[in-house]
Formats: sequence, structure tokens, C-alpha cells
Amino acid sequence: MVSGCGGGGGITTYTVGGTVSGLTESGLVLQNNSGDDLTISADASFTFATGLAEGVAYSVTVKTQPSSPT
Repeated sequence: MVSGCGGGGGITTYTVGGTVSGLTESGLVLQNNSGDDLTISADASFTFATGLAEGVAYSVTVKTQPSSPT
């Protein structure tokens, strides 16, 4: 999911987000463009805090896997 937010000075910025489902343990950390870490603790929608200028590429990766179920 990519949603837009208003930009100042004629620059349009967008936030990157999505939905996590099936998460049964804590510790999941996602990253956007090798930064902007976001800890996810439960199934839910999420949005990274840092907006990106229109046309800028993004790459969401898993920085830390959730802990294994016991």
C-alpha cells in the first residue's frame, strides 16, 4: 500500500506502508531503504514514518525476524 501526503514547496511526498498478518511472536523489525526501522508487534497495518519524494524507489526488507514460537 502506498498512500500520499501533502508536500511543501511543490514537492509531493508519499509514505510506504502495508499490512502484516499471521504474526505470532514479537521482534519483527522492517526497514525501508536500509533505514527507517519499524518494529511490528502484532497483526496490523503499518506506515513508515519517513515520506519519500515522488519517483524515489523504495525497498522494504526484514531487518529482524520475529522470535521463534516456543
